[in-house]
Amino acid sequence: MSSITAAWAVGQGLDGREAAQSAAQKALTQLGATRPTFGVAFVSEEYVIADALGSLTDVLGNMPVWGFGTSCPLTAGGEQPRSVVIGLMAGGDLKARPFWAADYVQDSVAASAALAQALQTAPPVAAVLLACDGVRGDPTPIASTLEAVGLAAGCQPDGDIRLGKTFQFAGTSGAFGGLGALLLSGKIKLGVGLGHGWADVGVHLPVTQTRGNWIQELDNLSPAEAYGRSFGYPARQWGFPPLKDLARLYPLGLAQGEQLVLRAPVHVEVDGSFRMSIPVAEGTVARIMVGSPTGCLAAARTAVKDARKGLGKSKPVLGLVLVDRAWRQLFELNPGQIMQTLSTELDGIPLIGAYTLAQIARPSAKTAPVLQNQHLLVALFGTGSGE
Repeated sequence: MSSITAAWAVGQGLDGREAAQSAAQKALTQLGATRPTFGVAFVSEEYVIADALGSLTDVLGNMPVWGFGTSCPLTAGGEQPRSVVIGLMAGGDLKARPFWAADYVQDSVAASAALAQALQTAPPVAAVLLACDGVRGDPTPIASTLEAVGLAAGCQPDGDIRLGKTFQFAGTSGAFGGLGALLLSGKIKLGVGLGHGWADVGVHLPVTQTRGNWIQELDNLSPAEAYGRSFGYPARQWGFPPLKDLARLYPLGLAQGEQLVLRAPVHVEVDGSFRMSIPVAEGTVARIMVGSPTGCLAAARTAVKDARKGLGKSKPVLGLVLVDRAWRQLFELNPGQIMQTLSTELDGIPLIGAYTLAQIARPSAKTAPVLQNQHLLVALFGTGSGE
């Protein structure tokens, strides 16, 4: 059996090119003479992310790298502002193929179909990492695409959502508005766990009008009016700070069969409508949810346990953490508590991660792919022979 090794590093600098070069070189030094098979990188939104990607390519050559821009990269030590965080994986039996669809925002169905076709190409795909634009496009078709692969972990990045677009990359290709994925083959295993700490407050509202990614009416009122009645603030205040920024802390819970999915606004428009990162269907009944730090930390521990269970007897060598942007708001006074909790639960296994707007996962071949807001996703990399 060929073992899997991992290395990770944080790079900082005046610009993205300098930070990415520093991170990549430090991670390569840790591996020594071992040649990495693929990399995962997260780039602070303050940088020009295309410059950072170019620098990673300069240092790492044609080795596939997958990642995206984020409001703040993460490690076991907590937030790493204005940085590039990278993880490298190496193993004799590992293979990684990048997939890139630049037109995801323009035609999400076609981009998802192209991904489905790539998943059918040899060698057989054991697991997928993916990221699609966090503000535009429709990630719903991706869920059905992931039925073709047993394990998947991904997200909609948060990046700089003020621009109304996010930057993703795979291989040497990257841009705003795209879909990037890494198709992993060989003896690699991915253990995936998800959790959230939000609970129903008892206010249930029918979704009475939508348009694309926008919810225009809840119970025949604008969402801002509906939230205004529920929380006691005038509707007009929800379109402006501070309530505009706090709206994400109060997502909508929707029943899908036996599963509860969470849908959170990315943006509150001045007309009171909610812009969502995942479309919501008319006719569903939405429950207003509220989160608690205690509940979130308990959910994080459960996510780790589920990810470990997914690895079976395989030993994890690196953890990937995708945390919803709402957790950063909820833990504003102590943001490091999230990663500290995960690191303790994982006995110091290296962790890298980023903040996101939505989480995309297929924890096992026995479960359906999920699209969620408000969750924390843990993905653990291990050797694929463990059961």
